[in-house]
Amino acid sequence: MKKHLQGILLIAFYGILFTIAGTNIILGGSAVNREKDIVSGMSTLADNDLDITIEPIYDFSTNNFFHFKVTVSFKGDETGRTIIQFPDKFNGQSLDECITGIYPASQYSAFEETGTQGQKIIIYPAKSEVTFCYEVKDIRRTSYIDINSRYLPVISDRYFHFFGESFFALPLTNGNREYNIKLQWRNLPAGWFIANSFGTYRSYQEIKCSLSNFRQSVFIGGNDLHIITKYINQKTFYIAVRGEIRFSESTLADFLWSVLNETRAFWNDYNYDNYLVTVLATGDNYDFASQGRVNSFSLFLGSKKNLDYGLKKTIAREAFHNWLGGIISPDGPSQFVSWFIDGFGEYYSRLLLLRANQISIEDYISEYNDVLNEYGRSNYRYASSTQQESNSWSDPALIKLQFLRGDILAHNLNAAITNYSENQLSLDDFMHDIFSRARKEGLQISNGALSAMIRYFAGEKTLSEIMSTVNTGKPIKPRADALGKCATIKVSYPRRFLIFGEQFEIYSYLFDEVYFNRNREECMKWFIPNND
Repeated sequence: MKKHLQGILLIAFYGILFTIAGTNIILGGSAVNREKDIVSGMSTLADNDLDITIEPIYDFSTNNFFHFKVTVSFKGDETGRTIIQFPDKFNGQSLDECITGIYPASQYSAFEETGTQGQKIIIYPAKSEVTFCYEVKDIRRTSYIDINSRYLPVISDRYFHFFGESFFALPLTNGNREYNIKLQWRNLPAGWFIANSFGTYRSYQEIKCSLSNFRQSVFIGGNDLHIITKYINQKTFYIAVRGEIRFSESTLADFLWSVLNETRAFWNDYNYDNYLVTVLATGDNYDFASQGRVNSFSLFLGSKKNLDYGLKKTIAREAFHNWLGGIISPDGPSQFVSWFIDGFGEYYSRLLLLRANQISIEDYISEYNDVLNEYGRSNYRYASSTQQESNSWSDPALIKLQFLRGDILAHNLNAAITNYSENQLSLDDFMHDIFSRARKEGLQISNGALSAMIRYFAGEKTLSEIMSTVNTGKPIKPRADALGKCATIKVSYPRRFLIFGEQFEIYSYLFDEVYFNRNREECMKWFIPNND
């Protein structure tokens, strides 16, 4: 009798709650034809479980009649309230219109507005199973992929492509907490293939990762994908291509294998299975862009784009940033150490192309001279770190300066370490030590941590030179021995307007072809120090 009375009181309580909450409450099952979606409040989920189901919806009353319904379930906590973060904005592109049809689908649950863009609170009986649903639509105005709107979900009756941040609504919890995520696709059209950052050819997946990593994913599927399978050290990686590109897919696949193999060999880390590279053609143009993801990255290529140095370097940089910027992560806002993460990424993306025989030594020196020229002419070359930190996200020239500075500092530091250790060590050893500490000790990168390691590997004088540039904006002077003995340094002093205006100090290196041909092995050992 007592239990029966408690049940009546509980129902009455939630009835009163929903009545007085007003228009800020969206009741579970209150929308027309959604009563069938209401699920029992009895929970079969553990505290760290998350179930996600994705299925297509056909709405022929709209131009983009094909879109997705997403159902999310998780175990509620003792508070009976959880903030849900809906896709709102990703890399500057608004996602407001992409997410529609939001409603709670578990018993006695309701949504409450928070006043914060992209967030809602779902309320429920304490520790019950919580389920909510929403729909994701393609709001692009063109049938082709516009590279400027590449962060928006692409959803059609032939294929889809989206990033986790632009698609998944998830509980707002500790970003590092691991979840057991069960992801299921239902009722997809016949003949569709699926690939994502966590596996390929799978309509059901069990994924163990943090919600932060889950968001940093890419998903692609459809009936006209070309999926190429490759192997590195018995680990699988996939290339999923959609659309026509300028060069053959086999050429791209072979290049990707070469770069990924060289990068994994550099870190001596082959623990990457089901790695994915997605490639979307963007139309009749020369455009290209990339986006790094967890265990994957995405490429957007115009149909006229060749596999030239710019594209090769972009791909190599994305591969390298899986470690530098991924496993080796910043301690705080990334712009504070962008000179290291982005700048050293530039250095190694070029260097690994050389080691993989994808560019020549002449190409390497020519491209580095372009960096020195751009740095020497930058209006911000005297900018202090304070100025960079306050403006780096809004000024493209300041962002580029961090790439240029870091690239030059990496060359200088490599030469300094080599000399300080009497040819026993190089910048490679410095990077390997950071990686080992990040993996084993949880080291995160800060200017303080980098200072200690630079002092250890290269001495106090080199540390002072590097940090005076990072902290005060002191111009960098490239070292004469930064490229070993196969190139000599020179400096010129051009003016901004031919014979008048600001005078620049531009450094460059001259390739000594005669010396290189006579001492090829010695010259290449500078760039590949451990190639015994």
